[in-house]
Amino acid sequence: EKNIHNLNPKNVMKRGYSITLSNGRPVTTFNKLKQGDKLNTILYEGNVLSTVNSISKPTDNEQTN
Repeated sequence: EKNIHNLNPKNVMKRGYSITLSNGRPVTTFNKLKQGDKLNTILYEGNVLSTVNSISKPTDNEQTN
């Protein structure tokens, strides 16, 4: 029961995580985004609406496995 509570999206966002949506769908990769796309980022205490200005691929040093 405690694990279910800790994995609730609201509780995860309390720890500083967010959910970013494009056209109502979660953004999981930059490959599907293009300049001018509108994004909705859901935070624990509100939402941020933004527009994609540029997209860059992470370098080998920035990628995590």
